[in-house]
Amino acid sequence: MKALRPQDINPMIRMVNYSPTTVQQWGERTISDFELILALNGEFEFEDRHGVIRQRPRDVLVIYPEESHIFRVVAGFEKPFFSCVHCDMTAIPKNAVTLDCYRPDPWPRRLTSLGVNSEIPDLFRRAAEAFRKVSHFNMEITSSIVREIWLRLYDLWTSDASPEMSARAKAMVEYLD
Repeated sequence: MKALRPQDINPMIRMVNYSPTTVQQWGERTISDFELILALNGEFEFEDRHGVIRQRPRDVLVIYPEESHIFRVVAGFEKPFFSCVHCDMTAIPKNAVTLDCYRPDPWPRRLTSLGVNSEIPDLFRRAAEAFRKVSHFNMEITSSIVREIWLRLYDLWTSDASPEMSARAKAMVEYLD
């Protein structure tokens, strides 16, 4: 199994949407790919064998491959609206299970609150538009946008860690010392 670093992500898109929903619950189900879900209006719950996680507007939930789960709208919210992306993080052999081929390193966080200054919600919208558009390169464009979503999420997840310096920057610091 290969460790997949954030900079090596090259998403293979299966589906992207950005829309209100009338469905109240999905599952119990197991999916073969990663799913990113951005809550836009209303609240949602994710349930797996470990418990229940509440997702609020501007939260991104990551559902891992081959994970049995239920996803549902929390009762009492009118016009629930979300966007989701189903993808593998890189090309995998046909009929293979995602996590048999690679394992993201670091592992994606389950729930990320975006706050107010994030570009990520607009990227979900743009990814859905690109996915729906009929063009020669719509899948490549969608993949590029989803790659940016992943990279921006990883940037949030690792914001407490300093980025690694390039070899040139390290040499310059050593020279100055």
